[in-house]
Amino acid sequence: MMWDVHIAYLRPRRWDELAHHDADALKRITGHSERPSITVESVAWDALHMTPRWLEEDSSRAVAALQPSLVANQGATEWQRFRTGAATRGEVALAISMIGGQEQSRMFSPFGPGASVSLPGSEGGFESVGGAQISLAAKPTLAEGLDGADRDLASRLVTGRDLALPWWSLHLSGAELFPGAGGGPSRRVTPAGTFSPLLITGAGEVVAAVWTSPDEAIRHYIVPWLRSWTTLLEWLGSQAIPAFIPGAARRLRATVGEEPRLQTTAELSARSALATLERDYQSRHDALAQQLADARQAADAVRHDLLFGSSTGLENAVSRVLTDASCQVTPLDSLLASTASADLLVAQGDRRRLVEVKSASGNASERLVDDAGRHLNTWPQLRPEIQVEGITLIVNHQTNTHPLNRSAVVYTRPEFVQSLTLPVITTLQLFDAWRHGDFDAIRKAVYPGTAQPRPEAETTPSNPGVTPPSPGRAQRRGWWRR
Repeated sequence: MMWDVHIAYLRPRRWDELAHHDADALKRITGHSERPSITVESVAWDALHMTPRWLEEDSSRAVAALQPSLVANQGATEWQRFRTGAATRGEVALAISMIGGQEQSRMFSPFGPGASVSLPGSEGGFESVGGAQISLAAKPTLAEGLDGADRDLASRLVTGRDLALPWWSLHLSGAELFPGAGGGPSRRVTPAGTFSPLLITGAGEVVAAVWTSPDEAIRHYIVPWLRSWTTLLEWLGSQAIPAFIPGAARRLRATVGEEPRLQTTAELSARSALATLERDYQSRHDALAQQLADARQAADAVRHDLLFGSSTGLENAVSRVLTDASCQVTPLDSLLASTASADLLVAQGDRRRLVEVKSASGNASERLVDDAGRHLNTWPQLRPEIQVEGITLIVNHQTNTHPLNRSAVVYTRPEFVQSLTLPVITTLQLFDAWRHGDFDAIRKAVYPGTAQPRPEAETTPSNPGVTPPSPGRAQRRGWWRR
């Protein structure tokens, strides 16, 4: 795990792109006349367990902000997201600003050149810390009462900063706001919060300090410019975060046990076993996923046409199902070279039947039964050498309705159902048996009872307009046996 740190400067790559611009152009684009030192410094972010989040990057998870700003397009949005994220987690918002660097704003003082740092967490962001530049002949001393992280930072500054570098006498200041074009009185913003010294000179001047907001939700450290940010970043990770954001420190320390080089033999053994299990699982998962894909592809070849198809596609799907049920299927259009009869001739052992396949977007017409009867009656004139015992009607009905919402039977009018002399099967019933591999049910539906081939004398009706019942099937109705 890494800590996010918000930095209110453009990312280094963007500064590289702006390298050919002069100081005025840089000022217009970035708000700074010179490139900030942290954008060129080689910081060991990984070793610090930190991830820099520059301008235009998400700062909501950051544990600290470097050089924060409320200037539009120069950190205002990122600062507000940083503050909101810290408040949501119930954490203190830590901020660090180095004063006096070349990228810092300059101020004029009757005592000489100076510098200032705005406090974006103050009222309207109008308060600031700054002062005149001074020189020191002796190192500053630690302010009284310091302890913990604050004392550690003050000590690092005393021992790690060259005394010959410029220093600045720091004061907390408010601001006087003047009305716009509309006129009116000016308004003085009085400094609020707590301004606590960290380092003090022999003359009593504050040269490093921390400002705490009135609600103590922000701790903003203002320190003199350093050649490297590493000192401050190391202090942030080792002292400030554990002291002021213990939850963030625990989040990082909780991941120490995940480092293999710090694990016991038992942990490493369990890790290895878990990795093996995961590899085995993935291998098994992939094999089963492929098996499912293959099975689905095979089923789709039948399922769609059997449940939604019509014409040739539906006939082919019915042929596939009957073939899977060990029936010999012959398309009659090919056998007769015409469409003069039913759709299929189906043989099972020594039994042969005609099969008529129809579809309907809504409820099936009762005329389909009459058409099937005529096909049976005209069969002897077409192929007298092939005797059939009857005809089965297979209907894909209500195709505009989801299969699970369709009627379980093709016909429901009681008088008509009682008059049926041939089996009528829905493609949904046929598919249900096929998907379960119940091929015996398919054969029994297509070949009901123990009917025998019709005698020659009964193949031609005395009245061509009347369809005679098949022997032994006068009382047989449309049904489905499971």
